Amino acid sequence: MNVNDLKSKMVSGAIWMTAFRVVERAIGFGSIVVLARVLSPADFGLVAMATAIIAILELLGAFSFDAAIIQSPNAGKEHLNTVWTISVLMNGFNAAALCALALPAAWFYDEARLVPIVYWLAASLLLGGFANVGVVLFQKEMNFSREFVFQTSKKLARVIATLGFALLLGNYWALVFGSITGAAVTVLLSYVMHPFRPHFSLVALKELIHFSKWMYLNNLLLFLNRRSPDLIVGKLNGPHSLGLFSMALEVATTPTMEIVAPINRVVFPGFSRMHADLRQLKDAYLRVASLVALLAIPAGVGIAMVALPLVRLAMGEKWLEAVPLIQLLAIYGTLSALAGNSGMLYLSLGKTRLLATMSAGLVAVLVPGMIIASWKFGAVGAASMFVACSAGILVVDWIVISRVLQMRVTEMVRNVVRPAASAAAMVIALTAFHQWLQGTHELSVLVELSVKILIGALVYVSALTMLWLAAGRPSGAERWLLKQMQTFALRLKKV
Repeated sequence: MNVNDLKSKMVSGAIWMTAFRVVERAIGFGSIVVLARVLSPADFGLVAMATAIIAILELLGAFSFDAAIIQSPNAGKEHLNTVWTISVLMNGFNAAALCALALPAAWFYDEARLVPIVYWLAASLLLGGFANVGVVLFQKEMNFSREFVFQTSKKLARVIATLGFALLLGNYWALVFGSITGAAVTVLLSYVMHPFRPHFSLVALKELIHFSKWMYLNNLLLFLNRRSPDLIVGKLNGPHSLGLFSMALEVATTPTMEIVAPINRVVFPGFSRMHADLRQLKDAYLRVASLVALLAIPAGVGIAMVALPLVRLAMGEKWLEAVPLIQLLAIYGTLSALAGNSGMLYLSLGKTRLLATMSAGLVAVLVPGMIIASWKFGAVGAASMFVACSAGILVVDWIVISRVLQMRVTEMVRNVVRPAASAAAMVIALTAFHQWLQGTHELSVLVELSVKILIGALVYVSALTMLWLAAGRPSGAERWLLKQMQTFALRLKKV
């Protein structure tokens, strides 16, 4: 596949994966609106405690073998069979270990209700291990239309099941039974949608371990980064605070993560095929980073600015304590998005050791900092540590990438200047509108949210356009988006 065909595949894939994330989050947001009104923060916190224990056990097999299959041009059936065998064995072991940990987990959190929850989730874990590993080839072969159907279908099944159980039961068991249903549907779909039929084999184990040994360490560190609030906030502040934090993290990072996640899913196989040509790889990375900044910065800043009316409308008054958490974690989501595709770059170059080293540095600061911050200031302190650490890792990440790709840091900084300045204009406009509302003017929550979104979008797009024109229309994400819009307009005319 030549470079132009590869870029075309990446663009097409990005469209499919973005469509998936939009559909997935639309489904997810709709479910959150219903679940937040039916269930309490403590319900979410209780299940988050149980899933934190599962995540710890899953680290035992977190070698990211699927990444090895995607990255290696020589991966074949023996690799797929080995990965599936390990998945079955590890999930079976983890399910048994989870049952054994049910009582200790209840003691740790001082929450007796965890015991039956953990037993049921162990069954879900065991079932999930039998999923067909062949579906990873959708991503390797850049067949993102099939990936879209698979991912969307399993998400929709889980959400429908969870909502049904929530309306029927009205408590935390809805989340548990929804998880089991989702695991069952995922296994079924994986065999329906891909013809590969795995069998037990460990022939390629040594080769896979060689690639993934540093990925294992990195996944361990990522767990401490991402799941530390479940342990720390849950232990120090209780299920109510953890429920607020978990929901705030979901709402705050959805806009930014849903921009980065589909792009990363596409660029990893694309970067992997470019790794031998550093110049092409550098150009592709900068283009992707520019597009991420253009979309993620206004998304993150925007969710922070509309947090109050959004919570009132979608979740209800009992969730108002989550507003300051959403505002802080939205900034964390923005900073994380700007560094999001660097991991795919390191993986495509086989620099798993470097990725693990950077994750270790982040965890060394985040975990002790979060313990202190949660103890002193509760969930708000934990959210503040997320923001501070994500800012630090972004700076370090840019410095490392500049050396890996042999370029100046300023080349990456230029990607964020215009989007950041335009987002600042958006903040000023929305702050002024909010102050105007604080006077004698009153709007319904729905109208207030709609108007704020409209004002934010108009101000951001206008400011970005003016800055781009003032800079002499340089190449970058703005020009690429304009070209895509022109192409789309021409297609509409032909229709």
